[in-house]
Amino acid sequence: MPFGLRNAPIHCQKAMEHILGQSLYTQCLAYIDDIVVFGANRDEFLKNLEDVLARIHAAGLKLNPSKTVIGATSIDYLGWRVDKDGKRISPDRLEAIHDLKEPTSLTDARALLGFANYFRALIERYVDMTEPITELTRAAEKFVWGDRQHDAFEQIKRELLLQRTLVHPCPDEHLHIFTDASDYGIGGVLMNAEFKPIAFFAKTLTPQQRRWSTIEKECYALYFGTTKFRRYLAGRDFTAHLDHRNLVYMDRSLNSKVIRWSLALSEYSFDIVHVPGSDNSVADTLSRLVHLDETSVEPSPPPEAHRESFQEAHGGDAGHLGRDATCKRIIAADKGWPGMRRDVTAWIRQCPVCQLTRLKLSPFPQATHPMTGSRPFEVVEADTIGPLSLPGQHRYAVVIIDTFTRLTQAYPHEEHGRCICTFGFIDMDETLWLPDMFDYRWWLTVP
Repeated sequence: MPFGLRNAPIHCQKAMEHILGQSLYTQCLAYIDDIVVFGANRDEFLKNLEDVLARIHAAGLKLNPSKTVIGATSIDYLGWRVDKDGKRISPDRLEAIHDLKEPTSLTDARALLGFANYFRALIERYVDMTEPITELTRAAEKFVWGDRQHDAFEQIKRELLLQRTLVHPCPDEHLHIFTDASDYGIGGVLMNAEFKPIAFFAKTLTPQQRRWSTIEKECYALYFGTTKFRRYLAGRDFTAHLDHRNLVYMDRSLNSKVIRWSLALSEYSFDIVHVPGSDNSVADTLSRLVHLDETSVEPSPPPEAHRESFQEAHGGDAGHLGRDATCKRIIAADKGWPGMRRDVTAWIRQCPVCQLTRLKLSPFPQATHPMTGSRPFEVVEADTIGPLSLPGQHRYAVVIIDTFTRLTQAYPHEEHGRCICTFGFIDMDETLWLPDMFDYRWWLTVP
């Protein structure tokens, strides 16, 4: 096969898997032209080596003696140094990591994230560290390399240069998985019986997942972690350590997502142990996206010193936003501070505009009739919408929905009030027929 073809590696890998056959994964591993033969002891290793060499000879392949190592107790394979103690980054990669330069373009940033992602099993706070750089790769963001990206870059280099070792799990030992969730991500670590790390994991939540409730995020972290480490956890007993006490009783939950994930987890044999957040530090830091430099030892200024930043983010053209939206605007302006959520919550409660316009519960009781009819037009619901920015004089409309058939009728009108709803029902009676019962809450809320 000539060099340079785009699909050459795929066909070469397929050919090697066909040649090695049943020896693959039981006596050896193969990645394109790199073959590793293993054994638990010397006799098993020599037998496996003889079988693999026989398959290679039968296929008419040749080996390069200068690139062949036999009987090694430690090897460098695909960027990893693997030995009896575990795996870690190859020493020959450390110099290249030390000489990494800060990205100057979007392409360089993506290349850096791809490199870090390859060794993410070693990085204890992967989501935390890479988020400032990851947000530059999103379509809505411009490539502006700032202080947060510089700090993230230096933290990634430090983590990779730590030469952390991930141990090999023994077949019969009891494993432990620690998981946690934050507003922005989930994370965790799988440990052996001696609580030494086997692998770390972290995942950034999508905008939709960030709107989930706390118990949904925490349960998803457990589900995602056990699924990711399924090859280690399936068929053995293990312990899940969580800092959300409600998940201890997740089999009794009425939440649809928790029920679905609980059923998926039922194939595993594990116990859930509640761990306070202060004792679950590894999983906790994996799940968080730290937007501030918490390593600074300088004393933080009093909360009143940040009120100007709060006033810039809360009010103005954007309106009087809630706590989370206000905090996001402050973070986007790179003006966050420790304890920001607590201070923003207190200031919003003191804001006179927010207190006047906050949601007030209706004092009127709910309807006592069933909300869904048993036949067409038995129960209908009505409400008004508007003002609408439409051409013409019709700025309001009444929307009437039959609860049984879901038939929807909209009647435009120039005015807003009870008369428009009355007009809608008159027209409905003329074209269809008047229902036996309708939801009268619109009458109480329409001025």
